[in-house]
Amino acid sequence: MLSPVPLDKPTVTRAVWTEDIMVVVTREATFGYDPGADVWSPIGDGLYPPENQGLVVWTGDLLAAWTQSGIHLFDLDIGVWTQLPDPGFGTGEPWTSALRVIDGTLYAIGSAGLCGGRRAAYWGGASWVSLPRVELDGGEYADCSSPNQTGVTGGRLVVWDSDMYETVAYDPGADEWSPIATIPLSGSDFPSGPLELENGFLVPQWGEAAIFDNAARSWTNAQLPGNGWSSEMVWTGDEVLMWGQACCYGSWRDEFVSMDAWRWTPPG
Repeated sequence: MLSPVPLDKPTVTRAVWTEDIMVVVTREATFGYDPGADVWSPIGDGLYPPENQGLVVWTGDLLAAWTQSGIHLFDLDIGVWTQLPDPGFGTGEPWTSALRVIDGTLYAIGSAGLCGGRRAAYWGGASWVSLPRVELDGGEYADCSSPNQTGVTGGRLVVWDSDMYETVAYDPGADEWSPIATIPLSGSDFPSGPLELENGFLVPQWGEAAIFDNAARSWTNAQLPGNGWSSEMVWTGDEVLMWGQACCYGSWRDEFVSMDAWRWTPPG
């Protein structure tokens, strides 16, 4: 198990892997964790953590987080958060939104109003550039499904719906969306959201998971360690670090009851 996050009490946290350390965002401060030394260090200001894990990402240079107040970037060198402009489809509903990264480019996926249709854009350095509208036909929740139902694999954005788990991928080169194999789970709306792996990505669901293989364009099922309730997951390049047992996930009242942690290597 990992040493605990140095907080006064259990609280909501969000984490990403930066290729060297794991960065964890809390209200009190932003922390860095060195897995080799098993040491936590404060590295900058705190930020009220986003409601979902899919709203905090590492771009390769900066940390990005999407909260109810908007999209923010964090510079590890100076330990300060700065806010970006609105991506064009509203930042007040982060529960229907997500941040993803492809080749160092930050993508925002959101909803134009309550279930008003999926929208996506990427940060061009000075402004947001819109993508074609995400078309999902799986059911009535297709345009207002969880932000955790988006991922990145093989240089493409992946989005699925809350009903039939219809899955589509965005090709940046062709600037279009196309269908891929449906996720083989009974549900796919898990607190930690999907996790990009070396050659695919992992979608967890309460103790079980499905892993997408980019080369084979197919899914395999896997069993997660512990009790399957880990609310935080990061991929280090060799293994998955996962921790946190959530009571009442989705609340902003810091209702976490455990910070147990595991190290897990996906099969294959």
